[in-house]
Amino acid sequence: MKRHNLYSYMLLILATLLMQGCLKEQEDLFDKKPTERLEIFLDKFKNVLESSEDGWVMDYYPQPDQSIGGVAYVVKFKDGEVTAWWENKPGQKVTSNYSFKRNSGPMLSFDTYNEFLHYYAEGRNSSSLYQGYKGDFEFRLDSIVGNDIVYMHGNRTNNAIVLHRFSGDPVEYLNKAAQNAEDIIVDYFDGNYAQTSIRGEVSPASRRIDFTVSDASKGTSKEISRAYLFTDQGLRLYKPVTINGKPMQDFKITTIDGGRQELQCLDNGLTDLKLAVVVPEGYCFYNEFAGTYTLLHYEINLNEPYTTTVQLVPNSDGKTYSLAGLCAEDDKWTVQLKYLKANGTLLWLGQSIGTTTEDWEIWLAPYTKKRTGTMTGTVYKDATIGFELKKSNDTDKFELLFSSYDPKGTNNVTSLRMRCYSGSTNKGNPTEDMWMKYFKDDGNEYTDYSLYYLEKMTKQ
Repeated sequence: MKRHNLYSYMLLILATLLMQGCLKEQEDLFDKKPTERLEIFLDKFKNVLESSEDGWVMDYYPQPDQSIGGVAYVVKFKDGEVTAWWENKPGQKVTSNYSFKRNSGPMLSFDTYNEFLHYYAEGRNSSSLYQGYKGDFEFRLDSIVGNDIVYMHGNRTNNAIVLHRFSGDPVEYLNKAAQNAEDIIVDYFDGNYAQTSIRGEVSPASRRIDFTVSDASKGTSKEISRAYLFTDQGLRLYKPVTINGKPMQDFKITTIDGGRQELQCLDNGLTDLKLAVVVPEGYCFYNEFAGTYTLLHYEINLNEPYTTTVQLVPNSDGKTYSLAGLCAEDDKWTVQLKYLKANGTLLWLGQSIGTTTEDWEIWLAPYTKKRTGTMTGTVYKDATIGFELKKSNDTDKFELLFSSYDPKGTNNVTSLRMRCYSGSTNKGNPTEDMWMKYFKDDGNEYTDYSLYYLEKMTKQ
């Protein structure tokens, strides 16, 4: 009996010693003063932030409701300085200071002025933008996941701001993101995964997608709205959308047959999910414009229509077209048209088309000729204005309609006029035969210096 009591007593002593060791370890971890725990937390953040040699991709969302979508930055931290690259100016960088604040919990602060990092936070001298875009330059630090992702919240907007560990060239990354923003042309996209159908109505100006997710097996449908930003591969949603219990957030933009696009999901478990991009009605892809057309224009008094056979020939750059067939001298000159990918249209702008024997420039210049039968109007040596050619939705034919194009909205271009210039000096109309006999009306020479009232081009 005594031996049993001795054995029990020894076990009790051992258990007590082990418990004291555990309690000592817990004291080391959890019983430090709050200020000490905060310093340990901030030191960890600082070490992680500065450990990435190439910096971090920052998913940044101004406006508390993400109403203008997100924008991509690359930020690099070193010795109290932060260097920022910005999607809107990919080739530039700006360096300033950063620090940690402790007054209302652990915070990261870009506390000296940085043109890029403060762009959305600084106020403007404007009644509508006196608070800027209500963005953040101070962020509450939340957590670190695997040393590769840092979660924060904007102190002003409360928006989730995420840092992704980055490896590579910041300029190259942001150039690709900016190119994706320019290249994607979408009205909506849709697709299916298992028994779930997914449709997303896209608002490019506000970088927002309104999803409709329908589950056929359950007979349910829900609507979810998400802001997004562009990455070097495609786009990323502000927060995931759950599809069959799996988070859908990252997409790669892929170009498929005919210039059409699709979004391929990059998230684990959903990589076989692809959404077809549907473009706006009347949108034309680059290759669709090639062909022979009948160009309809008029004589000066609008009494007689002229039709001229012309050809649109794609150039090797994949961005411009040559328009041949206007010149009566065996097409010794052509006109260059630009493909406006954002709209799926062509731009026929003012341009130089050759030189005279006096080395004067010959311009096919935009002309604001009024429909009065007189010469009222102004001719401009201006390569930024002219016509936009857009496919008509009102006919089964492939027909391009002309409309005035002026980004400033101050000129109504109706016609084109040939004009000689020496520098900025107007030298008047051409005098050489090659330039005088320059337009053709169904194969006949049309000797006028102007193409009046361009209306449409119909593919033959």
